[in-house]
Amino acid sequence: MKYKLTLKCDSSLEGWGSVIENSSLAANGRWSHSESMCHINYLEIKAVLFGLQSLCSDLTNCNIKVLSDNQTAVSYLRNMAADVNPDPSPRCQERPSPLPQAPTDWLSCVRKSLQLQGITGETLNIIIDSWRESTQKQYRSSISAWITYCKEQKISITTPSLPQLLDFLTLQSKKLSYSALGTTRSALSSFINIDGFKVGEHPIISRFMSGAFNRKPTFPRYVETRNPQIVLSHLKGYPDTKEMSLKQLTLKLTMILALVTAQRTQTLKLLSINDMQSKDGEYVFQITSILKQTSAHGGRQRHLPPIVLKKYDHDKTLCVFTLLQEYLISTSNLRGSCSQLLICHCKPHGSASKDTISRWLKQVMLDAGINTSVFKPHSTRSAATSAAKSADVPLDEIMTTAGWRSSSVFAVYYNKPLLNDSSFANSVLGKN
Repeated sequence: MKYKLTLKCDSSLEGWGSVIENSSLAANGRWSHSESMCHINYLEIKAVLFGLQSLCSDLTNCNIKVLSDNQTAVSYLRNMAADVNPDPSPRCQERPSPLPQAPTDWLSCVRKSLQLQGITGETLNIIIDSWRESTQKQYRSSISAWITYCKEQKISITTPSLPQLLDFLTLQSKKLSYSALGTTRSALSSFINIDGFKVGEHPIISRFMSGAFNRKPTFPRYVETRNPQIVLSHLKGYPDTKEMSLKQLTLKLTMILALVTAQRTQTLKLLSINDMQSKDGEYVFQITSILKQTSAHGGRQRHLPPIVLKKYDHDKTLCVFTLLQEYLISTSNLRGSCSQLLICHCKPHGSASKDTISRWLKQVMLDAGINTSVFKPHSTRSAATSAAKSADVPLDEIMTTAGWRSSSVFAVYYNKPLLNDSSFANSVLGKN
């Protein structure tokens, strides 16, 4: 008989362990208190069960050779006496739920990988929480494609060989851009190790990614950015603050906020009147939620500093303080219990989503004559910071305002020459 692999299993009254022969793949665990009271014969058989579930659950239509040093367990397995209890005493009637079967999504893949390393319970959950929801969402399609491929090819989802993984990446490189292929590599790196390397750090896979880039290079969306003065000139044409409709007031405030703070729509959505302080000539907002740039490794800069919105006396039509003041008055009877600063200007006036805020920015850009097929709402961040840099605002102030810890982020992704080419807000709004 030809065996796919040989599985060695063993148990004691404290725990169990299994290993695939001639492989580094292993699994182990400790028995619960009730399990440790069972007969050793029962535990030896259960060690085989857990070993198969942990290391071989994604194998089908094959023979597996199981080695055990317990003669009762060997005899039991040879006879396939599935309805016989090797220890009929009542203390062994409890049958704890089995380990998860073959992974079906990214989360179950990560869980299985951690369980194979003996990590369980709350510790496992804390480690999983290190991946934010947005990252998990980004990984889903990549891992769905990987699981489908593994099932079709009948290969292990969590412990593939290097050639098997490269074959999958080669197939994906024909369908995906280099950037999307990089996302797939990162997703696989979260639970697969090959030859002691994470997928993304394996030298051959790194070389493969270099070749994929040379075949299908990516270029930045923007080589230059729009001048914010185009939008600001358009906003100056809005009616007086007290004469604007709620829609006009909302759109103008949102665009001015995006420009003078250089923040993403994620941050604008999180502005809350509960975390707002009104001082003489300024509003101060504390951001108490986790943002994209929030990092446990940021030291004192791990969180975004308070957002300060000051009066702009140089041109009151662009004064964010005046606009916000009027907006708070206009929405006070509409927001009910909603504490989010930006609410929908249409009934029922609920909190504005990130997509809604992005749509508002796009509408203002479109009305101002900006080509929105080229410049997306996120380009507001690049336009604001580039304008500040052109006005000789210190780099430290630009980085602090935008929430960057490294100047290279600004230099590589945001610092673009302006089309038509000492505070951040004043420079963006056009004061010399």
